[in-house]
Amino acid sequence: MSEIFFIHPEVVNELYEGLFEKISFESPSIFNPVVPTNRSPVGLEHNILFNATERYTEEIGNQTIDLPKLFDGGFNSTSSTPQITEENPLTITIKDLPNIHTQGAAYVGWTSRYWTPKRFKIIGRNMFEGDEQVLIADYSSQDYTAPDFLMKVPSGAYTELQFIFLEGSSSDPSKRIQLSELYFIHPEAAKIPYEGLYVQASEQYWKKQNNHLVSDGMKVGIGTQNLDCTDCEQFQLFVKKGIRTERVKVDVASENDWADKVFNKEYPLISLDSLEQYIEQNRHLPEIPKAEEVVQEGLDLGQMDAKLLQKVEELTLYLIEQSKEVQKLRETVKTLQEESHQLQQEVIELKKEKTN
Repeated sequence: MSEIFFIHPEVVNELYEGLFEKISFESPSIFNPVVPTNRSPVGLEHNILFNATERYTEEIGNQTIDLPKLFDGGFNSTSSTPQITEENPLTITIKDLPNIHTQGAAYVGWTSRYWTPKRFKIIGRNMFEGDEQVLIADYSSQDYTAPDFLMKVPSGAYTELQFIFLEGSSSDPSKRIQLSELYFIHPEAAKIPYEGLYVQASEQYWKKQNNHLVSDGMKVGIGTQNLDCTDCEQFQLFVKKGIRTERVKVDVASENDWADKVFNKEYPLISLDSLEQYIEQNRHLPEIPKAEEVVQEGLDLGQMDAKLLQKVEELTLYLIEQSKEVQKLRETVKTLQEESHQLQQEVIELKKEKTN
């Protein structure tokens, strides 16, 4: 079993509700739905070549074209360099595709707009029960005139596809071609619809790495759209109303950012008298931000934990010093008590002698 579905246009107010723009179903009866299956996928949602330039390894021959536009799902055409010929073809190779068998069916093809390829071949590398080069489509000796191409691939597990465009458009004097999209519709390999489009990789998009979605430049706002603050460029995640979790781990960049320096002999621990004067004047501890600053700028948890530990370690040094002072006082008191007792004994002896 691959999917359980309930196609109900009256209930679904959005196509892929919550993900894409709203569309209106004013007359649902005009639709004659095609049930999507592994053998008959509907649309390009299972095109595993979306964002191929970042997800797989691609190569291109001497002739060039804007590769990312062929894998973005946008259908905006892009033109090749001129003079596409059999001797100087436009060759696009996509490697490292998932080694997953096509099972029921899979389809390969391309779309164009005006300068459609006149002659081309599509070759696949089938890794099922060996390593076999398969000629999927061959229009190298006959003209192709339609603005798009789609065909079912022979059953197998294709880890490489090669699109070879052998002759440019007859409607363009310079023999260029226009392409909008290359696709390999493979329902068994596409884990989620539009997978490659969800994970586009650049500073403006997300990309998939193993089981993770990562981005070099995107910011995330949860519960807020206000990402405008004095130091917002230093942060990537903004959450309103709070985060509830069982565990938070804050990385520390270097040993200098932690508080062990307090226990160095050269650490300038201020005297308690100076500390008292500072508190009376400022109403907060040294190196700890005052309330107004915290309200305006927030707290850096890593820095604040280090500062609080620094104050705990300073307090520990004060306690150790006070303990030493107390011990000295105890010894002094003990000595005074012993001397007092000795004097009392001497007084008693003197009184006895005087009485006798």
